Amino acid sequence: MDWSQTTVAWLTAPSKPLLALYGILAAGFMVCFLQGDVLYNAFVANALALGHVNVYSYFQSHPAIRYIDTVMPPLFYVVTGAYLKLLMLIHLDPVSSNPADLYLRLFGHHKGIQFSLGLLALKIPNLAAVIAGLFLSRRLALLTDADEEVVSLLWVASPALIVTALMQAQNDAIPAAITLAALVALKTKSPVWTMLLLGLAACFKSYALVLVPVTALLLSNRNVLTTIRYGLLGIIPPAVAALPFLGSAFIGRVLGAHDGNTLFGTSYTGRLPTHL
Repeated sequence: MDWSQTTVAWLTAPSKPLLALYGILAAGFMVCFLQGDVLYNAFVANALALGHVNVYSYFQSHPAIRYIDTVMPPLFYVVTGAYLKLLMLIHLDPVSSNPADLYLRLFGHHKGIQFSLGLLALKIPNLAAVIAGLFLSRRLALLTDADEEVVSLLWVASPALIVTALMQAQNDAIPAAITLAALVALKTKSPVWTMLLLGLAACFKSYALVLVPVTALLLSNRNVLTTIRYGLLGIIPPAVAALPFLGSAFIGRVLGAHDGNTLFGTSYTGRLPTHL
């Protein structure tokens, strides 16, 4: 117990060398590790940056790229596409526009320092989400009389966060940070803001929709009308974000593919069933 308390105290003590070490390790994780989804999602978002705003219809209508899934909610592609457009304007867009190079090339290279720098460029939004989550977690700790330094450590040193956000560049850190903002809003504003922010989290990854009915039920003290009202508030952001993209391509490629399909089905090949 003494050893563990000493270790936690050392890790949570504000220290510039420790922060520098974390920064170096984070940068190393970002440039040295790859999971294919980051290239996959960036390729789709890059199409939006190139002017094909409705990526669902665009990929569905072109046989050569129809096999490329577009499973993310619209706001994810819009924000990522805007970021890639910014990189294009400064001539730093790392993503290939050739589907044959989808998993192979960044900045026109398939290995070496240029490829690693491309990975770093694609992961910057995730790093921003990690930093935002750090500030939000500290704010939440302050509001709940928890130890800010311990909570900060639990956030930045979480193996799940390091692997998904910095190594694999899955976009889970973004809805996670927004969910933290929803918890802060519950303490500082009102349940209305909490539900709207949970809906905003679902605009970046659909799994956050699962949080909406549960949270609505908890915050309403099981009052049916209040539960419905809160639930509708949580659905408003993803519904509004989806409106410009609605159509058969959107429904089939988002709600009927991969993880989205498990929300409505009772079985999925190779995955555990999720019952609505």
